[in-house]
Amino acid sequence: MTRRRTIEELLFEAQPGDVFVPADFAETGSADSVRKALSRLVSAGKLE
Repeated sequence: MTRRRTIEELLFEAQPGDVFVPADFAETGSADSVRKALSRLVSAGKLE
């Protein structure tokens, strides 16, 4: 599974109003790669 897909699953399984911190994504990759994946999700309109 790709890093982006792993992050998507974590986010989309969450309840509205849930808050995430960088440590929530620590197992998916480096801080830079997580930031990039989140940025791409925002660009794709899947995340605000």
